[in-house]
Amino acid sequence: MESSLPPMRRIVLVSLWLLFSLPAAAVEVPGLFTVSVPVSGQGAEEREGALYAAFSRLLVRIGSGRGMLEDERALALLQRAPRFMEQYRYRQTPESLVLEVRFDPRAVERALLEQGLPLWGHTRPLTLAWVVVQEGGQRRLINEDNAHSLLAAMRRESAERALPLSFPLLDLEDQMALSVTDVWGGFVDRIMAASARYGAEAVLVGRLYRDLTTHRWQGRWFLLEGGRVVDRWVVSGPLDWVAAEGVARTADVLAARYAQRLDRSEGVRLWVTGVTGLADYARVQRYVEGLTVVERVQPVEVDGGRLALELRLRGEVGALVQAFALGGVLVPAATASERAETDVLEYRLLPP
Repeated sequence: MESSLPPMRRIVLVSLWLLFSLPAAAVEVPGLFTVSVPVSGQGAEEREGALYAAFSRLLVRIGSGRGMLEDERALALLQRAPRFMEQYRYRQTPESLVLEVRFDPRAVERALLEQGLPLWGHTRPLTLAWVVVQEGGQRRLINEDNAHSLLAAMRRESAERALPLSFPLLDLEDQMALSVTDVWGGFVDRIMAASARYGAEAVLVGRLYRDLTTHRWQGRWFLLEGGRVVDRWVVSGPLDWVAAEGVARTADVLAARYAQRLDRSEGVRLWVTGVTGLADYARVQRYVEGLTVVERVQPVEVDGGRLALELRLRGEVGALVQAFALGGVLVPAATASERAETDVLEYRLLPP
């Protein structure tokens, strides 16, 4: 088939395929549009203030990170927060009374589209955290079994930002592959080798200790993607805040990479092989329709276990390729050289 793509776009498309064809751990995040904020009471004034606070948190969660609130377009949407509320309820937690607000996903996504703002969907990369804490002259790695207070702080922040976060098992295999000294010293090659078994898309590394002069906690963090350091930062303050900031900055970095602007529209034909029956057909249809970047899906052909779908996208083809790479449902069905001269995407359906 003769390609209608300009040469530069063909090159970009092939490059994206090569970049995102490797398997990556991704998690479907539930409750993305439900936000809880503490309130002092159930009066109308308290509820109104909490509603605006909840919507600002939502914009950070589904947009490009904390920098989203510096965008005038996002601030304009914030003024319209009540219009996006679908329902609310009060809930008593051990710590305080909270207002739980669910916002209308379609209305919010449509507003972001109209404003040309980025949207980070519910399929998100898994981040593995290697964290060393120095206390009482001793250093130890943190995992789920340690019950350290900073673990709870990191968990709260990961829930707030809807960032899938995991910790190493620290079992015999981990102990053989990586030592506390390796993590403290930031030996990237050894950290990446030990992380491979977890299949995480990103690796967060932190060393936390109390400064002997100021007696404040220091956190020295760096984030790894694709075996290289993509960001470094240092924070100082209370231990729980220092721990939470490691997660918050990670979410900002990943949001900047994965959030997609929906102000452009493209069409593409998707061929999916391995579709052997109605169940497979329905699975592919549901999966593709559920992707944030996909606006409309039209089945056009079924041919010997191959299904063709015509897609209208809210954005560019690269965003769709990236979503497939994280989804764990479809994988590229052809080599890059075979794809270089066609604007038709060819994927293979993985077993459920």
